Amino acid sequence: FSLQMQSRFDGNMGFPGGLMDKGPQETPVEALNRELVEEINLDLSRFACQQEDILLTHVNHSKKLVTYFYAKEVNLVEFSEIEKAVLDSEEWGTETFGVLRVPLFTMSDGYRGFPVFLANKFAGNARIQLLKAITAKNILSEDEVNTAYRKYLELQQKTEDIYRFDD
Repeated sequence: FSLQMQSRFDGNMGFPGGLMDKGPQETPVEALNRELVEEINLDLSRFACQQEDILLTHVNHSKKLVTYFYAKEVNLVEFSEIEKAVLDSEEWGTETFGVLRVPLFTMSDGYRGFPVFLANKFAGNARIQLLKAITAKNILSEDEVNTAYRKYLELQQKTEDIYRFDD
């Protein structure tokens, strides 16, 4: 299995997507597909997302915002084609600064690999979306994800202890 994320314009890790710019003339699926073309040059004739690809919905009442998270399964050859197409996207270098594969393993020290990846700065709900997608799609077990998340939290605490300055 492989999961693709992107390095965004704001320095955060995230998934391609965006806002519904066209108002009520655009459905969430149409907006997503438009953003996927803009950000990663996705070939919609082969890989367009559909309503049934929705995985998660988040509601932020204070911002009056609803976000949807979609997951599309492709084979490894198609995945590689999608990765390569990103370099020709309209927003390459302005909104999308790189794509990367999520390391879906933990090395023998218990930290390197997925737990360290979780220490990156994520945009909005992207870390939660990543964790939920991994378990919902049975890429890793819930136990494996929880263990990696606990190791990530331990790593965060160690980092805070190292960089704590006493007055």
